[in-house]
Amino acid sequence: MIANAHWDAKRVLLSEPGGVRRWRRVIDTSLEDGHDIAAEGAESILDPQDHYLANGRSTIVLLARA
Repeated sequence: MIANAHWDAKRVLLSEPGGVRRWRRVIDTSLEDGHDIAAEGAESILDPQDHYLANGRSTIVLLARA
């Protein structure tokens, strides 16, 4: 989970998810309605996998899975 309370976007470094797992975005409150919360199984795979740009005043939930 990432919480950016600042008004500026922040680059957040991500750890290696391990094995064949990849980081997937489940929630990003800075995105438009309908794109802010992903349905189960429809999460967006992050590219690149080593960081996430968290927009200002946003909360992000990531999931590591194959």
